[in-house]
Amino acid sequence: MVRQGWQRGGVALLCGLLALTTLGIAAMPTEAASTLVVRRADEQDVVLCRADVAGQSFSLIFTHSMYGGQVIERYVVNADQTMSRTSITTDNAGAAEYYGSYGEVIREAGRYRLRVPPLQLAELRFIADSTGDHRLRFGGRERRLAPAAGQAEHLVLRIESLSPANEWRHRC
Repeated sequence: MVRQGWQRGGVALLCGLLALTTLGIAAMPTEAASTLVVRRADEQDVVLCRADVAGQSFSLIFTHSMYGGQVIERYVVNADQTMSRTSITTDNAGAAEYYGSYGEVIREAGRYRLRVPPLQLAELRFIADSTGDHRLRFGGRERRLAPAAGQAEHLVLRIESLSPANEWRHRC
């Protein structure tokens, strides 16, 4: 008698959980959203992703390989799934002059800011290694892109349309 009651209660619990799961899946958005995705250049492995980025800004931060010093390139995500570089700053005069042919160099608050016209890009390719120590910053959060093993990796940063299922799969 106790066993039959437990079985009925277990079946009811299982049915309730199944109904809640079905409702949860049905309530999930099905449209693809603009997602910032960093992949290895072979375009298979996702290194990092962030969902719902349309209109948001982010920064790529790295150490200049020839002149040293930190470089911060700021971007904004456009509605057409491109990104626009809006500014470049560095704490090294040599690195600033390296970029200087693209715009005017202005000394500002202990750094050098380059006044450059926005540059619209569909993708950004770069090599992440321990020398450049590339990082991606969204708001106050920063993620290191250089591999822990110290090997150089060719990476591609793009804005892609990922379905909610793919965002979940890649942990965006």
